[in-house]
Amino acid sequence: ELDIYIELYKRGEYESIPLGQFHDGTYFYPTKKQVEALKLLNNKETSFVGYGGSARSGKTIIECTAIIFDCLAYDGIAWGLARKELTTLKRTVLITLFNQFEFYGITSNDYNYNQQLNRIDFKNLSTVFLIDTAYKPSDPLNTRFGGFELTKCAIDESNETNEDIVIKLYERTGWRKNDTYGIKRKVFECFNPAKNHVYRRYYIPYKEKKQTLYKMFIAALPSDNPHPSVKEWISDIIKTGNK
Repeated sequence: ELDIYIELYKRGEYESIPLGQFHDGTYFYPTKKQVEALKLLNNKETSFVGYGGSARSGKTIIECTAIIFDCLAYDGIAWGLARKELTTLKRTVLITLFNQFEFYGITSNDYNYNQQLNRIDFKNLSTVFLIDTAYKPSDPLNTRFGGFELTKCAIDESNETNEDIVIKLYERTGWRKNDTYGIKRKVFECFNPAKNHVYRRYYIPYKEKKQTLYKMFIAALPSDNPHPSVKEWISDIIKTGNK
């Protein structure tokens, strides 16, 4: 099945690739907004993709799915997977990534996770680098990112990362077999609402209908998530009466 999903991914038939299973064993598939995100992550025009709007909107799972299928479909590429704090990244996104490995039948025989070097290496020589984006006063010019040669990069909770670091990571994409496979450099930013650079860079152009293909925002909400547990979560949140 995994080989079939990889081929579907390469063909751009994202809606046919399951993301997981409901409790009754049936598969659930990407929402329209998740499919839109995958399309933007694989087109030839878009450089920055913003996705989110709330908890339970399917940010992390689509982030991990894009990384998995890119790395399996194209030998020797490299994704960056970044967040402000590496410990938080490992407690959240990395758990989802390993859950998706299990769902797709990807075992420890297919990859090596080096916790000391913070990287995941697949048998086909593709790599995922786990990156800490916290601002460091000892490195005001962010030179520590200069050694990365990435194909694409995902920044989880991008609203927590300084804009200059986002741009620096974008500068480090496009250096790992992009020309070989005709892959455009990308930064995929997932985030919740915040009145900082994500609001200015993504939400305002989206709201004012001034987006360009260069930088696109997808507003994803819990109501877009078909999982039954999310409907219950929405109901419980509304009952609290907390604005």
